Amino acid sequence: MTSSVDEDSSAARTVTGAAETAPAQAGPVADADSTTPGATAPTDPPTARRPEDVPSDPAERPSDAAPDDRADHRSAEERALEGSSEVASGPAPADVDDPGPTPAPAPRRMDARPTGGAPVEGDAERTWRRRLRPRIGAPTIAVLTWAAAYPGGAALVKIVDADPFTAQGALVPAGAAIVGGLLLFALALWRSSDRIIGLVAGAYAAWVGLTLIASYNGSPFGDSGLRGDSARLAAMATKFTVHTQPVDGIVSSVPSEYPPLFPFLLGRLALQLDQPAWSLIGYGEATLISLAVVVAFVLWRGVVPAWVALALAVLPPWVFSQPRKSYEIITLAVFVPWVLRTFTDRSRREGGLHWLAAGVIGGLLLMTYQGYVMFAAVGLVVLVGVSFWRSPRRWRYLGHLVGVGVTAFAVAAWYLIPYLRGTLTIGGSRVNDYFISPAIVEDPLGVWYLKAPLSAPLHVLQICGLVGLAWYWRKRWWARPLLLVLLGAYVYRWAFVLIFMHNGHTLYLHYTTRLLGLVLACGGVLALVEAGRALAARLRVAGSLRRVALVGTAGLLVLAGLSGAGTWMPSPPGLASVKRPAGPQNYNLAVYTHAEPLPDGSKQRYPAPDEVTVTWFPAEPVRRVVHETLGPDALPVTLSYDERMYAYQPWPGYMAVERLASNTWTHWDDRRAEVIRLAGITDPAEFARATGDTRFGEIDVFVLRRRPAGWHFGEIVFHPKQFDPAVWRIDDTVPSGVVVAVRKPGT
Repeated sequence: MTSSVDEDSSAARTVTGAAETAPAQAGPVADADSTTPGATAPTDPPTARRPEDVPSDPAERPSDAAPDDRADHRSAEERALEGSSEVASGPAPADVDDPGPTPAPAPRRMDARPTGGAPVEGDAERTWRRRLRPRIGAPTIAVLTWAAAYPGGAALVKIVDADPFTAQGALVPAGAAIVGGLLLFALALWRSSDRIIGLVAGAYAAWVGLTLIASYNGSPFGDSGLRGDSARLAAMATKFTVHTQPVDGIVSSVPSEYPPLFPFLLGRLALQLDQPAWSLIGYGEATLISLAVVVAFVLWRGVVPAWVALALAVLPPWVFSQPRKSYEIITLAVFVPWVLRTFTDRSRREGGLHWLAAGVIGGLLLMTYQGYVMFAAVGLVVLVGVSFWRSPRRWRYLGHLVGVGVTAFAVAAWYLIPYLRGTLTIGGSRVNDYFISPAIVEDPLGVWYLKAPLSAPLHVLQICGLVGLAWYWRKRWWARPLLLVLLGAYVYRWAFVLIFMHNGHTLYLHYTTRLLGLVLACGGVLALVEAGRALAARLRVAGSLRRVALVGTAGLLVLAGLSGAGTWMPSPPGLASVKRPAGPQNYNLAVYTHAEPLPDGSKQRYPAPDEVTVTWFPAEPVRRVVHETLGPDALPVTLSYDERMYAYQPWPGYMAVERLASNTWTHWDDRRAEVIRLAGITDPAEFARATGDTRFGEIDVFVLRRRPAGWHFGEIVFHPKQFDPAVWRIDDTVPSGVVVAVRKPGT
């Protein structure tokens, strides 16, 4: 699911800090756009407020000053303890490594510079350094580290070229983690700073990508090969090698219902590299999940200290670890901090995003995966209402929201306008949400973490989040918006449980688990930070808090990494080297990545164990038959019994195979009825005419399963006598029991 999230660099440098830099908090904070160190941002005139606008909780009560100069209502003891590492309230320095406000300059000696002369040598360089230094903070370091380490890690995997099914290949991620992790941990202990934490964030993100590429080594496919949704994603990417508009991955005559940005980028990249789009899926998945960590760190860093941002950034791939849904993972990673920085009426100095940056991010979210916006919609509406009511600058906040909305729509218009056109002019009965996930019946309330609270560290963290969000509801600024998003997702889930009981439509309510899980985990991290700080104050051990935080964050990275590696690498590990008791093994989807036969039927370079089999779809023999008949540039409308056909070739499909994954605007039930009607025509001439002019257009190619009873498209059976050799070129010698019938040109 690519990320094109633009970093709002000025916002990302604000509202930051760590416990060790508390002394740097004494003076005013430099505005992100200021070019003079220590200069304060211009403020707006005070806004008159009614008494009922003032929160009863002093910890949340802004002053009557402009938003950028809100008073700090903490006690002196809290300020002394928490300093710039506070997550919850008050402005923070632009960068932990920034020494803070520039002290008043000493009187300049009269002879420091010749009167009327040019500046002394070195002044320009010092000025350049002063201006540049605050801008090279943890987010920049994280991005630069990832940009260098991720391709370096990918190259290392290719140089080592280890079979992921051997013991040595299975240990490639562990080896990289041991070497890199120990070095970085020692560096952080030696000199902890924002930039070191940024280095760790970028390195961890690169390790995530390295692990996934090591898992896919020797395979041209992504996670699970071309099974189910993976095949449909590959089909979308392949379609975008011949289309620039968002069209359905199978029936390209209708707009795409599914967000198309990730497969679009893959398809256009495939053209530039002259590679099949389906062969780039694995690299795309690795890149997006790896990038999700970096982007989350950059966005969180704008409102929390660097080490807290790092802890929050590793959560999305831990909470939702399915690589075939990589575009959803990066969207999830961006969504939560984006909500906090867009809809909570925080000033730029407090980490709020400019409406332009927030709108661009919002538009990219909608084009990548819009589900989380839909799931949290009720909570977002309430959050906007509360923020508007409590804001001392209500109309400016309203203008901010308008700017965000207009920008998001403009960015996503390429996808949203065809989507709206399809909704308003094509219509159709939604059938793709009739799929019943086991989670709907096994956990309808979405409280999986309470059923087995001690079964996984992540469950413990999520329970801490549930308690912490309720406890800090009125005490910390982040608790209210996170809890509202959480409650909004629960309202969505529970409402559609009732709707499902009534009419069978789920509207993907089981997908709310991913958003619920991440919000709870983020709440757990933030709540534990606050609780730990309060405990340290009570025990008077605040001085050791930094090392405790460092060790805790390192432990969280280890747990997240172990969980990710166990999911992303073939499991059981070392299948080709380790002798295990005979019997069925619990293979994960990474094993099936290597089980998918290549288009010509050959095995992959590092194939899965023999007992893991996937039926070969003879894409290459089918392609040869069609191209020999119609030419290499033909795009015939095809009715194929297997959707992998559309992953390999950009041919438009007549209809999808799987009803529960079909585009609403394709009218799947009506198309199936039309295919049934065609199968019932026994006269070859009438059949040739009818297939050339169906209710939904012509059919040029049939790719069917050859069976004793006839030629099958699912349960629909065609018969060889229906295909007149004068009209159709028929090849029933294609391997894997496949028959191909191609309409001859001019007939």
